Amino acid sequence: MLKILRHAASITIVSLLLTGLLACEPVTFQKGLTQISDLEPDEIKDNEIYLKGEVTQLAKFLDGGAYEIQDKTGNIWVITENALPEEGEQVLIRAQVKYESIPVGQLELGEAYVVEIEQVERSKV
Repeated sequence: MLKILRHAASITIVSLLLTGLLACEPVTFQKGLTQISDLEPDEIKDNEIYLKGEVTQLAKFLDGGAYEIQDKTGNIWVITENALPEEGEQVLIRAQVKYESIPVGQLELGEAYVVEIEQVERSKV
């Protein structure tokens, strides 16, 4: 009888754990998500990051293209060789930070952008 009770308790515990795990929303990328305003090209240039935002503009090239994404903190251009998302779509991407220096006299007019490595998730807003 004790053996049956232990087996039933094990099944109950496993069931509760699985139910709890399945009920949780995925947070894998939320913890590692970078806000656009936090991008400091000099500090994280060439690092891989995750960005999430809404696609606001598109620019098609012969090979791939670019699109601008916006989160609640700012916006940035994304260069890609993959299919472009649609304007208004929400995207989660893995990307690499780049910086194009444009010195003009004493001024630095360069700009940060990212190169898409992977489109992790796309959804309509």
